[in-house]
Amino acid sequence: MKPILRFAMAGFAAVVLAGCAGLQLHKAEQAQPPHGTPFDVSLSNEYLDLARFEYQDGDYRSSDYFAIKSIEAGRGNLVLPTEMGERRIPERAVGDLSGARSRLMSALDLTARDKAPQDAARAQAMFDCWMEQQEEDRQPVHIARCRNGFLEAMAMVDAALAGVVDSYLVFFDFDSAQVTSEGMTIVRATASDAASAAFDRVVAVGHTDTAGSAAYNLGLSQRRADAVRSALVNLGVDAGNIQTVARGQTMPLIPTGDGCASRRTDASKYSWSADPGAI
Repeated sequence: MKPILRFAMAGFAAVVLAGCAGLQLHKAEQAQPPHGTPFDVSLSNEYLDLARFEYQDGDYRSSDYFAIKSIEAGRGNLVLPTEMGERRIPERAVGDLSGARSRLMSALDLTARDKAPQDAARAQAMFDCWMEQQEEDRQPVHIARCRNGFLEAMAMVDAALAGVVDSYLVFFDFDSAQVTSEGMTIVRATASDAASAAFDRVVAVGHTDTAGSAAYNLGLSQRRADAVRSALVNLGVDAGNIQTVARGQTMPLIPTGDGCASRRTDASKYSWSADPGAI
């Protein structure tokens, strides 16, 4: 009888613990509306949305986690993105998430909370969502949703920090600096917009993935930026109004682990800039 008794008691304890989970969502909803800066308010609301989603999905533990972050952000307290060591991330995803967190923290340190409060809050919440889903590693669709949400929000944050009015992305083939036919479609759109819009300059920022050495990738990113610059000039954009910047592998627009090639290699980001000092 003793083994059976111990099993029954363990099952009872599990039911009690499960019954205590999920209570933080109600507390977070009762704490509305949030206070603090526009970033604090947006971050609190973003985390609350995540808490509700996880609750509806039956993941009460994750719901509590996001609800507590919502409460703290709503009080105006500093809430940081999830640390890498807080979750057990599959080895294959560590590089992507580590690079993404570094990119996010750099933006937050560069006044993204003030210049793009809603987008910065969205990026932070989606990063935490990505971390949570990647730790579970069970629902690829949910992982992709959080990851794509992070990348989209970060693109807006980057634009705000650069003083960008509009931006365009062109992808190159792996280890290539030749503009593809698909890329030329974007370049033509850029030239067309340049002919009808008032702008101070066009900034072409070259990027690569992390396959190859840092020195090689820096040169490749410059060749890519130069290739688009040449294409824009051929389409009538004044060469004097185009600036090129090479980022190499230091700021990949598609995060990858060290030494990895992305499925699509980010080549260059083309931006209208209203600020002559912005890149």
